[in-house]
Amino acid sequence: MVAVTLVDAVPHKPKLVYFQRHYDSRVPEFLLSHVRDHVRCLSVFFDVAVIAQDCDYAQICDLHEPDLTLFEAGPNFATCRRLKIRNLRARAHIPRLGLLNCDGWCETRAGVLSEMDHWGVQHLVSIAVTAAEHTPAIADRLFVWPNFVDPEVFRDYGESKPIPMLFSGAQTAQYPWRVRVANALAPRFPTLIWPHPGYYENRSAGATIHGVDYARTINASRFAAACGTIGNEVIRKHFEIPACRTCLVTEASPGLVAAGFEDMVNCVFADERNVLDKIHHLLRHPDELQAIVDAGHKLVHERHTLYQRDQILKWFHAYSTCRSDQRIVQATPFSPPVAAPRAKSAEVLYLATGSRHLALLREGDALLQEGKYESAERAYAECLAYMGRLPEAKLRLAVCILYQGNARRALSLICEPIQYTLAAYRAADPDPVEWAYLVVALLCLGRVRWATRAAAQFPWLRHWVLDTARFAVASLQNPRAAHLHLAAGPTHARDSIHLLPWRTAEEWMKELRAVLETNRQFELVAMLPVRVPPALSFQGRMESHRALVASSAYSVGGLPKTTAEMFFLIRQKAGNLFKKFTRSVHLVWRAGSET
Repeated sequence: MVAVTLVDAVPHKPKLVYFQRHYDSRVPEFLLSHVRDHVRCLSVFFDVAVIAQDCDYAQICDLHEPDLTLFEAGPNFATCRRLKIRNLRARAHIPRLGLLNCDGWCETRAGVLSEMDHWGVQHLVSIAVTAAEHTPAIADRLFVWPNFVDPEVFRDYGESKPIPMLFSGAQTAQYPWRVRVANALAPRFPTLIWPHPGYYENRSAGATIHGVDYARTINASRFAAACGTIGNEVIRKHFEIPACRTCLVTEASPGLVAAGFEDMVNCVFADERNVLDKIHHLLRHPDELQAIVDAGHKLVHERHTLYQRDQILKWFHAYSTCRSDQRIVQATPFSPPVAAPRAKSAEVLYLATGSRHLALLREGDALLQEGKYESAERAYAECLAYMGRLPEAKLRLAVCILYQGNARRALSLICEPIQYTLAAYRAADPDPVEWAYLVVALLCLGRVRWATRAAAQFPWLRHWVLDTARFAVASLQNPRAAHLHLAAGPTHARDSIHLLPWRTAEEWMKELRAVLETNRQFELVAMLPVRVPPALSFQGRMESHRALVASSAYSVGGLPKTTAEMFFLIRQKAGNLFKKFTRSVHLVWRAGSET
């Protein structure tokens, strides 16, 4: 256990204990600087103690006597380890806040929800302004602590501007604006393209610039381009460029407007059709260019440095004074969280970005509802062309394929996000909707015994889709006693990253029968009950729980032994039928057996 006090205690500062991921030396330095910036920002508003080693929660709280504890989750680096924190059920009176240190669409989200659930964390704060839009299930308890700059690093160094245009970062399908604008500019305008160093190890250390060197490179540029990926996120670079007194050229987005950016006032909103004309206009009118640069510099240094990012402090104040007839709301991603009457804040507000990949998801969902499976599959596949690891697109694509009778391919797709959550991210349990469709896919393949084993795993994990799938499996074993399976155990629901249309248990069972028929499992269809007993009616009363799970089977260190054994059996018995599936579950089995 290591506790590092970063600032001397100041009487008016609340005390915060920050349980931070353990980062090792293989994490690139520019990412480590972001980690340090988070702590520096917190230290402006709190008396902070950083805990970056395995520990006992009660002992840490007794030692530091915090007013608030903060748990980091979300980084998707193999060399970044989650802490093993013992005795988490202690000191329940201390408020807990989770920090989602990841992209709004990140594949770690299912693991993050698992962690927060088991850690008893009720409210979450994200660095991504698009987090609530991508995970609406937690939007009512999710707040934004937006990206910012360190003004001591990102400032005007007085460079002579020898670089006309700077492009830095990756140019892949996830950055369509950047690719299109770079292709439009590079043949006609002097442009420096600096490749991205990568997120995983310092393999390209010679090509990496960060910190002051990076800031000076921006400051030496007349224009610099940035985009928030296809997700229209607000990233650090949006603030770093104007902070260095350089003209920001970017894609217009609701997040940037909320941050105070205005086209041709303090930045340049452009696309591949007009970017060259706008740049040439500003070069011909240097006074206009200088006014934009000065206004952008002022905006960032007045509103978007680490000294203005007090959202966590404001959340703590609101939480401390919030009455039972109030809830905490945040009007915009850059506003402070405040307590407001529940009657006036019934609807959860979050930023609607108009992102292309989310539009494709909605388009696919509409087609799937209409039974146009091939068209829906094309929409989901196009979404994955932009966001190749997006779990929502993979699961929906798998459902399309199940409806078309190809359960083998569907199972392979379903297993990909599950394998990532359990083996790579090492969460204690999977997303409940993904696990439910794993059970369904096994049934569609006629593997009732394996479906039964899967349904029995993670008994503390509850969701209306998973519980209905479990009822279906139990009905195949003992129709008269199937409802008893749902009467026992926890009655709280786990949030899912998958937003599915609400259905009654009867409607969901009807769809299951149709999918089984498509996959020629006629004997199973005949065995399923036509009516669903009242035992499933609890799904309408379930509320997402905000406390620690009581199950003794849970271990922060890895998978329960029974889960590891199940995956091992599937691996041994599957043969050629599940080639891709076995590669995934073998990793999961190893992750569980090593703990």
